[in-house]
Amino acid sequence: MFSCDVGPIGGLSSAPPGITYTQVTKWEEGLLALSEAQRLIKTENYTTLVVDGFANLSRLCIQEVTSRSNKEVPELREWSLIVERLRGFILSACLNTPQPCRFVIFTTADALVLDSVTGQFRIEPNLPSTKLSREIVENFDQVWYLESSFSMLDKQYVRKLHTGGYPAWTKDRQGLFVEDPVLESPSLWRILKELGKRLGFELPKEEIKEPNIEPTKLT
Repeated sequence: MFSCDVGPIGGLSSAPPGITYTQVTKWEEGLLALSEAQRLIKTENYTTLVVDGFANLSRLCIQEVTSRSNKEVPELREWSLIVERLRGFILSACLNTPQPCRFVIFTTADALVLDSVTGQFRIEPNLPSTKLSREIVENFDQVWYLESSFSMLDKQYVRKLHTGGYPAWTKDRQGLFVEDPVLESPSLWRILKELGKRLGFELPKEEIKEPNIEPTKLT
C-alpha cells in the first residue's frame, strides 16, 4: 500500500497493523513506489496492491508538470501530458503487477460535477479529466462508492458502500454483490470477509485489528 493523501501521515493512520506501506509526496516518488511495490509482490508474495488517494497523486502529477513552466494552471498541451501520465500509471498498475497479486485497489475522493445538459449536479470520481474518470471505470472489475451522510433522526454519520447501480458509474462486473449491492457501516474486515466468501479464498483466522470506523455518534 502507498498513500498519496495529504497530512503528516496521510491516510495511513487508518491502515491496519502489519501492512507494508509508504508515503508519497512527489510524482516521481509515486512512480518509484509502484515499481518497488511490484517488486515486493513478486519477492514477498503479497496479494494486494493499494494506491490510496489517487486524486492527490493526480495533484502531484499536475504540480510536477506545471513546475517546468512556473504556472499554477496547466495549459492545454500540459493537460494532455498529465492525463497520459495518469493513464499510463493506472495501466501499469493493472497490467504489469505480477502474480501472486490478486487485487489492485485505487481509492479517490468524490466530486460534485454540474451536468451541462440537465443542469443538475452528479457525483463523479475526483480526477483531472471526466474522460479519464470513465476510462478508469472501464479498467476495473469492481467500482464502488463509499457514501457518508448525516442522519438527522439518529444524529450520527452513516456510511454505506455501494457496489453497483448508484452512482451510475459504479459497477460489479463479476456479479459478486448482485443480491446485496449495499454494505451498511462497512469495515475493512467485513469487506474482506464478503469478498472472500464470494471469491472462495480463506482469510487469516485472527481478525485484523483496525481503528473504529463505525458511524460516528455526535454529542
